Amino acid sequence: MGWGMIQAAASQTKGLTLPELVTSRASSFGSLTIIVISAIVPYKITNSYHLFEPQLLPFDMVDRAVPFWPWTIWIYFTQYVIFIASWLMIKNDINRTRYFYSYLFILVASLLIFIFYPVTFPRVDYPLTDFDPSITVWIFEYFRTHIDTPANCLPSQHVSTCYMAAFALLPESRKWFWAFIAWATIVSISTMTTKQHYFIDVWVSVLLVLLSYYIFYHCTSYYSRESKRIW
Repeated sequence: MGWGMIQAAASQTKGLTLPELVTSRASSFGSLTIIVISAIVPYKITNSYHLFEPQLLPFDMVDRAVPFWPWTIWIYFTQYVIFIASWLMIKNDINRTRYFYSYLFILVASLLIFIFYPVTFPRVDYPLTDFDPSITVWIFEYFRTHIDTPANCLPSQHVSTCYMAAFALLPESRKWFWAFIAWATIVSISTMTTKQHYFIDVWVSVLLVLLSYYIFYHCTSYYSRESKRIW
C-alpha cells in the first residue's frame, strides 16, 4: 500500500493523518523525554524574558473569594506526578501517541499566548512573610523567587497538564479517568489558593484541553509504517 493510498483511506475516516510515534518501550521513553524537555525549557524562557510587558487582569468574583493557603503548594506540586503517572498507566501505544500530540498542541498554543499576550499575577499582594516560618513557607518562597516568576499565567500549564493527563486515560479506563479528573480539579483549585493563577486561567486551560482532545482523539488518524495500518 503506497503512502498516497494510505492518505486517501485516512481522509475518508478523519480529517488529519499523523504518524504513530510511540511503537515500543524505547520510543515511549523518548517521547516522554521530549515532552518533559519541551515543557520545561520553553516555559522557563517565556517565564523569564518578555517581548511585551506582562499584563495584570482584574479579579473576578471567584478570585476575590478564594483564600490564600500556602500549604496547598504541596498539592500544586503534584502536577509533576500526574502527567508521568498517566503516561505510564496508558497501555496502548496509539493512545500514548494521541497523548503526545495533544500535549504538544497545548504546549505550543500556550507558548504563543505567553509570548504575544503575557499575563502576570500580583503575588506581591500575597506575601509569605504574613505566615509563620516553616518548611512549606521556605520552599514556597524559594519557588517564587528562584524558579517561577508571576508571568505565564494564562493559560495555566498546571491545569492543562493535569486535565490532559486525565483525558488521556479515558479511552482505556473510565474509573481512572474520573479519579484523575478529581485529582486535576484539586490541583486546579490549588493554583488559585496558592495565588499563582486567576480563575480565568483555569477555565481557559480546560477549554484548551477539550479542544486538543477533540482534535487528536476524534479528528485524527494515525498511520503505522511498520504494520501499514491506520487507526
